[in-house]
Amino acid sequence: MVFAEATTVVPLIASDAYHREAWKGREKPRWQKLFAK
Repeated sequence: MVFAEATTVVPLIASDAYHREAWKGREKPRWQKLFAK
């Protein structure tokens, strides 16, 4: 039952997130800050 729900809902959530385009306004991750001393 969990697999059926995950296979139907996860693509819908991903599609909604992509089409709202909220990811375009986000700051890009700066991984070098994590490892800088």
